[in-house]
Amino acid sequence: MKLTLANAGSLSDTYFSEPLTTFAQDYYKELSVEKVLQFVSGNVIVPRRFQYRVWGDATELAPLSSPPDPRRALGANFSALSVSGTIQLNETDNKGFSVILDDDEINADPKWEVVAVKRAVRTMMEYERSVLHDQLYYTSGVTPVSVTWNGGSGQDPDSDLIQLLQAVESAVGVRPNRIIMTASAWTARTVTLRAQTSLLAVSSAMLTPDQLGAQLGVKLMVPDAVDFAPGSALVFAFYQQDGGFTEDISTIKRFQSLCADGALFRSYKRQVGNKTWEVTVEHYSRLVLTSPTLLGCLAVTTT
Repeated sequence: MKLTLANAGSLSDTYFSEPLTTFAQDYYKELSVEKVLQFVSGNVIVPRRFQYRVWGDATELAPLSSPPDPRRALGANFSALSVSGTIQLNETDNKGFSVILDDDEINADPKWEVVAVKRAVRTMMEYERSVLHDQLYYTSGVTPVSVTWNGGSGQDPDSDLIQLLQAVESAVGVRPNRIIMTASAWTARTVTLRAQTSLLAVSSAMLTPDQLGAQLGVKLMVPDAVDFAPGSALVFAFYQQDGGFTEDISTIKRFQSLCADGALFRSYKRQVGNKTWEVTVEHYSRLVLTSPTLLGCLAVTTT
């Protein structure tokens, strides 16, 4: 089996596979890495070429302390609202992989087509995950706050999380509503709290991510180590609006375009040699930081 980058220009409806397209569309939703992408960046459906709004500072993001009067007098027009932020133009990238198999491999596995689609879709989603991490950690311009969670006396990871949320809210005027912690950061938090002498700290170590999130007033996710920044002890606090659109103030958005048949993934199958077959899956998407001001990061030292 060989995995290669797909060349959309070499494909046509002649090789389109409706059953494999349907399978790809259902399969990606089951992937744990897709749940990470959905949690952090959501999903906004757009045309291939689209425009969106980037929010830059507190004056653009913070709720209005004195909103204008919406009431209209007889014979008058409604008040006009000014719109801030910067309009950007962009386009979704056409992404895909082709899996090439030999007849001998195919004969050994009756589900070879499905296995090929799984491999292509999973690899695309893993690529998206790596882009998401780089957008948050390297591209955002946010300087991570360094904290140490290694079981030392007096360390209070949950206090660090509260301060992270407060720092973003103080700077921007909007409190982050989500936190994502890598598995390494979550383990460091648990170990540190269990090492304290306070009964409150030890009991806090027993909290689940959902329970801790409820205490902090956010949704909190701790993905499996393989699904988000494996080996890194990082915490990101950000704002994400469910059911978002091109102009909401979410920190990062995943813009996706539909393929020719109206699905998010499209699959093809064709014979490419005397004894070789090719299964291709394509997809259109782009991850964009739309409100980096609403992002906070902790870089956790565990040694």
